Amino acid sequence: MHSNLLNLKFAEFKIIGETISEIELPEYPGTTLRGAFGLSLKEVACISKKECKNFCKRPGICAYGYVFETPKPENSEIMRKYKYIPHPFILVPPLGKKRIYKEGEEIEFGLILIGKAINFLPYFIFSLIKMGNRGIGKDIKKGKGKFIVRKVYYKDKVVYDNSTDTMNIDSFWEKGDIFLRERYKNIKFIDLNFITPLRLIYLKKTAFKVEFHILIRNLLRRLGVLIYFHCSEKPDLDFIRNMIRRAKSVKLLNYEYNKVVIERYSMRQGRRVKYEGVIGRFRYSGDLDSFIPYLKLGEKIHVGKNTSFGFGKYKIEIY
Repeated sequence: MHSNLLNLKFAEFKIIGETISEIELPEYPGTTLRGAFGLSLKEVACISKKECKNFCKRPGICAYGYVFETPKPENSEIMRKYKYIPHPFILVPPLGKKRIYKEGEEIEFGLILIGKAINFLPYFIFSLIKMGNRGIGKDIKKGKGKFIVRKVYYKDKVVYDNSTDTMNIDSFWEKGDIFLRERYKNIKFIDLNFITPLRLIYLKKTAFKVEFHILIRNLLRRLGVLIYFHCSEKPDLDFIRNMIRRAKSVKLLNYEYNKVVIERYSMRQGRRVKYEGVIGRFRYSGDLDSFIPYLKLGEKIHVGKNTSFGFGKYKIEIY
């Protein structure tokens, strides 16, 4: 039996850009992309910047307000003590160790939209175009860091084409239940390879040695919150609690990881903040069959804190 968590709607896009000046990105470029994108989206979407100086007054209809300041219903049944709820988007930064892009080089990154945020796709594309015009990374004040969005893809479909200045807005989305199509039996073990920083909080501390129940606890609760606030479905909390109990029997066989510290300036907090996390591989063994669809969905929507920065991206290998 599986829960309605697999009804989560998501859409994954690939953005292909061409640099028109040199771009130098930091070691973990997700924070840079996210910050630049937020500024661009606010300029594109906000229709009353003076009125909405401190916070969005129309979060239900404004793309920026919905995406960055998603309103939490007053009668919310979950996350009652939290002021903010998870963002319904993920910007996946360029992967790999390349940090300097010369003029005329291709630069690629990803965009994942969740639930109702998919309806705001045109705003995301216009904001990415504006972000490229403004520039990203170091030395943007010197006119560096600029790029042109050449194409946006959804799978093999062209959503936006700069050469023709056309946008094809269709029903671009799929549900997590696609991961039920493949049946997995007699799994010996799985590897989860985290390729962007993973930030999991357990018992108010950052978890570096990631036990399976800690991972599943974070993943299923993330799915539950996303489907509740962004897909208008109530998660099966009993199912989540039962899966977390079962996850405690799955063993962490071995692991290799490096601790990372990422620093950025938070406009909301008005100060520099540091994030601790890990990058590495974790191998698990046990009764894993029923967890696989959720872990496969987690590959798409990431796990842990600061996923909108692209954090928590992993690849699963099944043996």
